[in-house]
Amino acid sequence: MSRVVYLLPVLGALFLLGFVVNITKGEATMADSIIQFAVAGLSFAGFAFFQNKDRAQRDFATYVTANVDSIRSGTANYKGQPLSYATRLRVYHTALSFLIVSFKLPSGIVVVGGPSARRTHAACSLVSLLLGWWGLPWGPIFTVQVLINNLRGHREFTMAELIEGKTEIALPWVRVTKQAS
Repeated sequence: MSRVVYLLPVLGALFLLGFVVNITKGEATMADSIIQFAVAGLSFAGFAFFQNKDRAQRDFATYVTANVDSIRSGTANYKGQPLSYATRLRVYHTALSFLIVSFKLPSGIVVVGGPSARRTHAACSLVSLLLGWWGLPWGPIFTVQVLINNLRGHREFTMAELIEGKTEIALPWVRVTKQAS
């Protein structure tokens, strides 16, 4: 998981602390306090989302590494999804911005057409819409790029390309698999 993601719980804690202070001292309007609470909740939810995606990515990498031969022969099955050399995979992105800091994060690899692909696409796009715009100057630019690329399926490749190391996705286990073959 990218180190940048660890800023999310810090940001969430700061906004939650601000919310508590504002509620106890009454220094802000109720609307401002609710916004602070919402930003804190979105920050914690975003962190949990990226942790889950990172865990799923490690599980997928472990499965692929252990089952390269069955994937090549077309007999592999990962969580109910058949995998072969021709299986199409995709990576979605999320744009996050916080005033002067903006960045794009990959979702992890998903199988095109599978239920996790639809959920991941929706989650990445929604988080980008909510939290991508708020950094200048790159927030709006990254958000538009991410939304357009997610709609077009910009980062799509096959399982063969992943296993053979012929994608932009640089995963350490791919290099190990390539050397071992």
